[in-house]
Amino acid sequence: MKDQIKMHQEYSLKSVPIEWIDSKGRDSSVLICDSAIDTAHPMIRQNVGIVKRFVPGREFYAESHCTHVAGTICQLAQECTLNIAHVSQTSSGRVEWLRNGIEWALKLQPDVINLSLAYTIEDPEIKEMLERLDHNGTIVVSASSNGTYPSIYPFVIAVASFEQTDIYYNLVAPHTLTSAWPFGNEKEMSGHSVSAAFVSGIAALAKSYDRSVTRKDFLNQLQPVNRSSVKNTIYKILKQRA
Repeated sequence: MKDQIKMHQEYSLKSVPIEWIDSKGRDSSVLICDSAIDTAHPMIRQNVGIVKRFVPGREFYAESHCTHVAGTICQLAQECTLNIAHVSQTSSGRVEWLRNGIEWALKLQPDVINLSLAYTIEDPEIKEMLERLDHNGTIVVSASSNGTYPSIYPFVIAVASFEQTDIYYNLVAPHTLTSAWPFGNEKEMSGHSVSAAFVSGIAALAKSYDRSVTRKDFLNQLQPVNRSSVKNTIYKILKQRA
């Protein structure tokens, strides 16, 4: 596991300041809006702060998606604090659950929000709250997808994977990583959700080093790839091997 992260630091994070990496994410806070999580997993248990459930009904078993996302963030920002908004179950969720989770975020004012999710229905309240969070300095990161919310908003960092860049995005990041899995396991997972979590981890490092870093500061620090692209300015966090 440590070798995997070390590999990224050696050849992938060349445009990320060493000061960010050295901060280890200490004193930074990340809110993950996702499914149920294995809070006892050794990779993340020391980082977990508040877990708040917005999905009605019975208690849910820990799910792989949120657990993997949390583990990915913690492998990069090892000393960050993770707060969890449980807004979905078994890879699906209602817009009102996410809306309630984002409303909670306004109270928490986290340094970073990770949204490894996508909705085809736009919710004006969610849009307004995310814009307020961005204005207040929170870096909002979302998994990219074709024409879905919230990744298409200009105040949200849309993250795609190296393997699929034929969609709208601002950043590209690793597609497949090994991370935490429920009941103390570790497993490889692929997708834009993984890519978004990777970027959220780096954003937590940036905020740890300097709490005043904004979304624009964060993007400007990373290496520009194609400023004339029709997909707006595209940045790469990671460099592909020659």
